[in-house]
Amino acid sequence: MKENTKGRAHLRSYNQDCLRGFLGGVLLSLLVSVLMPRLSEEPAKLHNRIVEYTKRNGENRNGYLLGDYFPREEFKGSNLWETEKTKYREVLFETSRLRIERHEVEINTKRINDWLFVEIPNQINVLVEHKGKFLVFNQTKYGLKGHSLAPVGGYIEPGETSFDAARREVNEELKMSVGSLHYLGEYRVDVNRGCGIVSLFLATNCKKLTRGGLESDDLEAHDLKRLSTKEIAMAYGRFAFREVKWTATVGLSLSAIQTNKTVYDSMSSDFKEKLGAQWQANFK
Repeated sequence: MKENTKGRAHLRSYNQDCLRGFLGGVLLSLLVSVLMPRLSEEPAKLHNRIVEYTKRNGENRNGYLLGDYFPREEFKGSNLWETEKTKYREVLFETSRLRIERHEVEINTKRINDWLFVEIPNQINVLVEHKGKFLVFNQTKYGLKGHSLAPVGGYIEPGETSFDAARREVNEELKMSVGSLHYLGEYRVDVNRGCGIVSLFLATNCKKLTRGGLESDDLEAHDLKRLSTKEIAMAYGRFAFREVKWTATVGLSLSAIQTNKTVYDSMSSDFKEKLGAQWQANFK
């Protein structure tokens, strides 16, 4: 009887050891399957995965990766986007020219808690007319492969209106004063993710400054081109303005000149002498 009891005890102990070994093996396999892909990642990628971007108590904590590269600066734009759909918003990361936010949004009773929203300072673009020619740049930009034609453009600085910024940028980039400045509207750059607002203008009958002028802060090289009406229309038609804001600025400007008598009347005398009879017929 005692031997049977001892035998059952040994068997029970053996079964428990087997069960522990089995469960241990399963747990080890699960740990390996979860951890090995992460351990095999390049250190920089693994480092990037665990960066946290939070803003607590008004302090901008960029995260220990981005904080190594970007100064902790206050965002220079005045942008603050909230609607009745916005239930919560927090700043995840910001520099002077970029702010990334997480919004909680309710659309048709559905709550979305991870809506990323990006803000950059609001901008302007201006197509400049001088002595019957349109002044544009042939330039490169980091986000484009190859060259593109582009009108004058830049950020709206704190305390400026879009009209102030348009006049300043023409002064800085072309050393010119604006004769008449025509507003072509303001537009959201990305209707879902933000990216600021751009205001578009046509500056007509501009004059070369005899002295002074503001210094440009543009980092990339650009060549100034003087295009006739036919040349800019052809460039527009062959998609030579390769950013959508630039394309919209040129297209809206050409349309305004042809359909708005006030805009046409503000053009330089050189422009009217070349195209006067032809374009004046649009207003009869």
